[in-house]
Amino acid sequence: SLEVGVTSFQTTYGLHRHSAEQLRSEIDFIKSVRPDASVEIVGAHSRDAIDQMIALGANTASLQGPANFGISAFYGVSETAKMAWEGKDWRTLVKPPKSMHELIERNKPLIDYAKTKGVKIKASLNMLHYATEEDIDRFSREMANAGAAYIAFHDGPGGMGPQAIGYAV
Repeated sequence: SLEVGVTSFQTTYGLHRHSAEQLRSEIDFIKSVRPDASVEIVGAHSRDAIDQMIALGANTASLQGPANFGISAFYGVSETAKMAWEGKDWRTLVKPPKSMHELIERNKPLIDYAKTKGVKIKASLNMLHYATEEDIDRFSREMANAGAAYIAFHDGPGGMGPQAIGYAV
């Protein structure tokens, strides 16, 4: 894909899934072939995560958040499952957004921080089939006004057909 002109890559979904050495190696390879490539890592839910992504060579970070806030502790918070496995009480350690308002307010300072570091942000609304028209409109407007370079809608479970996705967009 590098040879045919693809310039945007997502290397992983979350920093926890691969070693730093592996991610750095992959990003270095992409940039050796395409120095202008946009290299994204999903899971920029803190300043520390953004800093880790920058250290690895990524120049785009994705803020993920579901439209179904009942599952937000597990969606886009990479450490939840690890904490549970280790016997830690993730319920007191993880502070996921519990509403569209909290998701938007969590993202705004992260967008500001990323911009000061020269990193583009993609603000993503996941589990789109749970979103209302008002949610989609508010999320899109607020994230664009905050300076997100990209707005993305995801329907991971495939609960929406092409017409519904087209309507949402």
